[in-house]
Amino acid sequence: ARRQRQMCIRDRVSSNWAPLGSGLDGPATTVYEAADGSILVGGDFATAGGVPAANIARWHNGIWSAVGSGLATPPSFVAQNASGEVLAVLDQASTTLMQFDGQTWTSINAGFFGPVSDLLALPNGNFVVTGNLLHSSGTRHGAYRVAAGVAQPIAATQDQHVGAAAITDAGKLAMVAGWGQNLELLEDLSLIHISEPTRPLYI
Repeated sequence: ARRQRQMCIRDRVSSNWAPLGSGLDGPATTVYEAADGSILVGGDFATAGGVPAANIARWHNGIWSAVGSGLATPPSFVAQNASGEVLAVLDQASTTLMQFDGQTWTSINAGFFGPVSDLLALPNGNFVVTGNLLHSSGTRHGAYRVAAGVAQPIAATQDQHVGAAAITDAGKLAMVAGWGQNLELLEDLSLIHISEPTRPLYI
């Protein structure tokens, strides 16, 4: 039998913790706060707050809900863009990407293999997947941009291992590369090099 897991959220003003309903019937593996204030949770569970939700669920306005028909396996990362589209990484090693358009989940041919370090939604609606990503052609990149259901390598991250990623106050994407040469500003990307990071560094 599955054991119920409670999830809690901390109020930014009062600093008090409050439960998210009755929680999940399995462990959570990833959490993402969307721009609309909802919280996406992925993990190994079948229900959220008693509502059927296969491995991914949304908490919004005090209610749990399923995200479409759900996912076949627990995701490693999830993110949602401003249009409400959701991207999920199902396996860090083989890098299976699934995208939800508000109605249906579809598979994206990533064309690369992990491990994946981070997943982020950009203000323009695109997604960025970071890690140590080997393309089927043999080239290696630290980041891929996912736009309109297509994954493309970010040229400036070739032969890099990119770890953490975050949006800066200026709306730029900052990423930390673990080895290789210093990286330069490319389009909306600010890439910062540090040597052999021992932990994720969010900027």
